[in-house]
Amino acid sequence: MESIFLNNLADIVSGYAIPSKDMQEEGTPIIKITNIKEDGFLDLDNTAKYSKPISKKLEKYLLRDKDVLVCMTGATIGKIARKQIVNGDFLVNQRVAIIRAKKPKLQDFIYYALSLPSFRKYTEVVGYGAAQPNISSSSIGKYNFLSVSNERVQHRIASILSTYDSLIENNTKRISLLEKMAENLYKEWFVRFRFPGHENVEMENGLPKGWKYYRIEDLCDINRETIKIANAPKDILYLDTGSVTRGKISDVESLTFADAPSRARRIVRNDSIIYSTVRPNLQHYGILKNPPSNLLVSTGFAVLDCKEEIANIVYLALSHPSVYRYCSLIADCAVATYPSIKPKEIGRIYIALPKMSVCKRWNEKIESYYKMINKLQQQNSLLARQRDLLLPRLMSGKLEVKKELLE
Repeated sequence: MESIFLNNLADIVSGYAIPSKDMQEEGTPIIKITNIKEDGFLDLDNTAKYSKPISKKLEKYLLRDKDVLVCMTGATIGKIARKQIVNGDFLVNQRVAIIRAKKPKLQDFIYYALSLPSFRKYTEVVGYGAAQPNISSSSIGKYNFLSVSNERVQHRIASILSTYDSLIENNTKRISLLEKMAENLYKEWFVRFRFPGHENVEMENGLPKGWKYYRIEDLCDINRETIKIANAPKDILYLDTGSVTRGKISDVESLTFADAPSRARRIVRNDSIIYSTVRPNLQHYGILKNPPSNLLVSTGFAVLDCKEEIANIVYLALSHPSVYRYCSLIADCAVATYPSIKPKEIGRIYIALPKMSVCKRWNEKIESYYKMINKLQQQNSLLARQRDLLLPRLMSGKLEVKKELLE
């Protein structure tokens, strides 16, 4: 065991300072701090664009396979993410550091070294000396950690941990595929109106005959129940608005109710739809399938509970890009400290539906997709916990890598 400095193993490159005038709607996608999520997920779907051609001097700022990215500024300082395989060009913006191993075979080992809790703590200690937390690339390079120095052992440690991440990644791909199948089926039936037998149905006022518009508030109870202090359980699970993005939950906190933030008050149940009223452009929404009985969510969410068994339809309707754009437009016009909307404004959104009996049949059909998604998410949570238990023990040498595994 020895103390290893990161800059002895890797090069640290600060992202490119892109002038705001060069950020447009078309061009090369830009990776900012906001694209790095809490669970190591790199969101490449919602990016600004660099409008100019990529010159030779900018090539070092393009994301490569397995690059480790580190947030250098703000409340998320020290947060990391990576992409195993990069398809296309992505330009890394300033205040995001790129970590690249001097020896490519150790890139995975470096990722896991930076996944240790000690790295996040180090960046916070170094970075919180000013009003705005900030850490330089040179300071990141000075991070040191205790681990084995043998490169073969380092490579094997990374290989063991990568097995878990590969399984998680495969499950995540399956989840994405199932979500896309549900979205496409919803669009086919409820947006394009190409449902079974549509050829024989007349259109009236832009809708198939027998269909009509419903407001969300007519279909759902909004913020039906808030927990009372007298009835609160001793221990709770808490979901904040920033911990769910487009149906993906990245973090659930385990707390005593006494230590929980005052906004931990909304009660949820099976098929509750949660939609953040704060900064709706960030798309913090999701649907909860069989949540734990002690789960509470932030009062920053509007919690929607459907009056009929059509939650999957309502959720997919609210997931449509036109909805968050509509909510963002309202939020930007709000007289408030930050962009926000009122739950009643979500309630005023209209969606077109056929008879409830037809909706329920379709909802039941799509439920099988969400049951499988929920099962895969549970598997991923278990795999992540097992990996996180192994990580510090392998890195510190407390759990020894057997010699025969090095052959």
